[in-house]
Amino acid sequence: MSISERQTVLIVDDAESITEFIKQLLEEHGYSAVGCGNGVEALRLAVEIRPDLILLDIMMPDVDGYAICAQLKADNKTKDIPVIFLSALNSSFDKVKAFKCGAVDYITKPVQNDELMARVKTHLTISNLHHSLLSCNRDLEEKIRERTQNLETENENLRSLNAIMEKTLVKYRNQSDMTDEEKKLRRTFLEDIRQELLTPLQSIYGFAGIIGSGGMNEEKIKEYSNAIETNAQYLCTSFDKIIQFSLHKIDPIKPNPTNVDVSALIYEICSLRKPTVDHKNIQLVLKDSLGNQNLFFTDHTMLSCIIENLIDNAIEFTKEGSIELRASHDKGSFVFCIKDTGIGINPEKIDILFNPLGHNDKASTRGYAFATIGLALVKEFIETLQGQIWIDSTPGRGTEFYISLPADALKNTMGDNNIFANKTIIVADDDDVSYILLSEAIKHTGLKIRRAKDGRELFEMFRLNPTPLIITNLKLPVMNGTEALKIIKKMSPETIAIAQMPYFSAVDKRNYSNSLCDGFIEKPAKQEQIIEVLKKYLIN
Repeated sequence: MSISERQTVLIVDDAESITEFIKQLLEEHGYSAVGCGNGVEALRLAVEIRPDLILLDIMMPDVDGYAICAQLKADNKTKDIPVIFLSALNSSFDKVKAFKCGAVDYITKPVQNDELMARVKTHLTISNLHHSLLSCNRDLEEKIRERTQNLETENENLRSLNAIMEKTLVKYRNQSDMTDEEKKLRRTFLEDIRQELLTPLQSIYGFAGIIGSGGMNEEKIKEYSNAIETNAQYLCTSFDKIIQFSLHKIDPIKPNPTNVDVSALIYEICSLRKPTVDHKNIQLVLKDSLGNQNLFFTDHTMLSCIIENLIDNAIEFTKEGSIELRASHDKGSFVFCIKDTGIGINPEKIDILFNPLGHNDKASTRGYAFATIGLALVKEFIETLQGQIWIDSTPGRGTEFYISLPADALKNTMGDNNIFANKTIIVADDDDVSYILLSEAIKHTGLKIRRAKDGRELFEMFRLNPTPLIITNLKLPVMNGTEALKIIKKMSPETIAIAQMPYFSAVDKRNYSNSLCDGFIEKPAKQEQIIEVLKKYLIN
């Protein structure tokens, strides 16, 4: 044990010979010892060196040991240091008084060497265990705080999703010409969605409650934390599918083509899913035959969504074996094939596979409702890109999805979004899902995005490298967006500030007004709304 690691004992006794004797004895047993002969010095040293243990005589010349101990226990800096009284006083009254002052033990003089060392060792061990327990409790509280914050984020996402679903339900209610069968299918679909959302959400609440109750070892905390993370990831993916599908139905996304490196895109998609397939003990094989024909003038977001949804579905419904992604170029078209060894698809379900409202089977596999939402979006995006999709599947043996996208279909559809090339903005949002939706909506405009996750980071990022425009959530951690914008506006009044908010309630209006914002956009972000705001403020 090095000197810096040795535990320190403070000896307080007006008899110098006793102090030196005990000091020598402690150092022989590997402890560091410091001695003093009066109460004032003892109180000063206790604060200065923070010993691990104090040996305190009762009969002192200036202040008796009882008063010294009481002052030590009254000071937050020294109250947790264990105190053992050393005294020639041997009455029950003196011992009881010592314990009432806060002492952990009482040793009568003359001191027996073995007894002294045994008690010193015992109380130092107890003190170490106490500090370790406090440290574990702090770590546990921090983990609970982080998980609680994650749950609050998921709750915010769920509220946003509920608002979108409520609008959809109102639309359905107004369609009085629906047949009974259509109404039944819609009801079944919404019930399936509700069940598939509630199951992981209830798991998150349950595991968070167990962790919050305490009394668990690190292994169990890690196990339950991983379960929370897995279910939260499933919810985020599900929310993303529903939001994309709903937004596309309300206001169809128009293609925003740019040169896409297909080889880099499919490699990134497969790399991000490697931990998942490794966990399931299945293989994800990438076969890229594009060579130097890897540049595709298309909409990056749509192409990513198509491949990601098909890969994710293959992972969801494949328990063993492999998943293969092939990419090639054939007669002016990019051709993709996603092949798995999963559960396969019944022939009667293939025709309704791309219709979320097309099934009425309550025994459907878990995840089927979200799979059909993703596939519906895949089909619409493929049609938007003027491509085709077809399926070859055998129940129990696996499925192959084929996609063909003409390379020059969007050649003449490029708008004027490239006017933002080489311009930079700051987006401030602590919610990863909201940030991804916003960045996906504008990343092909040529605009460069720098992200801040809290108000203080937003201010520091702007101070070091100002940008002409900021898009921010007003409810940021550390320093809220309103306060950050006030400081930025005072520093740079010409900077444009755009608030992003899910609802425009009375509270939102007040925050919006107080933040000196120049405009606002909805949350989740709509591409056309964002582009209009960018055009309005960045063109000039």
